[in-house]
Amino acid sequence: MNTLQTIYNKLADKTELAKHEVQLSLLDDIKKSENNLLDGINSVVKERAIIESTKIKMGQEIDKVKFIVDNLEKNLNKFNAQAKDLGITQKPNEIEKAEAMIISVKKDVQNITTKYLK
Repeated sequence: MNTLQTIYNKLADKTELAKHEVQLSLLDDIKKSENNLLDGINSVVKERAIIESTKIKMGQEIDKVKFIVDNLEKNLNKFNAQAKDLGITQKPNEIEKAEAMIISVKKDVQNITTKYLK
C-alpha cells in the first residue's frame, strides 16, 4: 500500500505542475493579446491623425476651388453682360462649357464637404 501511495503522490505532483504550466501559458496568451491590443490602438491613433491632416488639406483645397469658381463666375457674368450689350445671343462653346463645369464642380464640392468635412 505504501508503494501505491507513493505513486499517487508523484502523480499528484505532476498534475500540479501541469496546472501551473497551463496557467503560465494562459498568462503568456493574455500578455500577447494585451500587446496586440496596444499595437492596434496605436495604429488607429496614427491613422486618425492622418485622416485629420487629410481633412485639413482637403478643406484648404476646397477653399481654393471655391475661390476659383467665384472668379470664374464673375468673369462669366461680365462676359454675358457685355455680350448682351453687344446684342450677341449665341454663347460660345467655351462659355457654355465653363458654366456647366461650375455647376458640376459646385455639386462635387458640396458632396465632398457634406461627406468628409462635417
